Amino acid sequence: MEVVAEGVETTSQLEHLRSLGCDEVQGFLLGRQLPAAAFATLLKGRQCRREGGQTTAVE
Repeated sequence: MEVVAEGVETTSQLEHLRSLGCDEVQGFLLGRQLPAAAFATLLKGRQCRREGGQTTAVE
């Protein structure tokens, strides 16, 4: 069985989960949510820019 931990927000949480053998993690520590346009750009291999708490696609 594979284990996925959700809501990982600190490095201490990540380290603890790794020590327990957790297979996958997700949460704000690893990446914040993106607007749809920025995510689509990311998938296309382009860059995104984060300014003032907002993430936008760089054309």
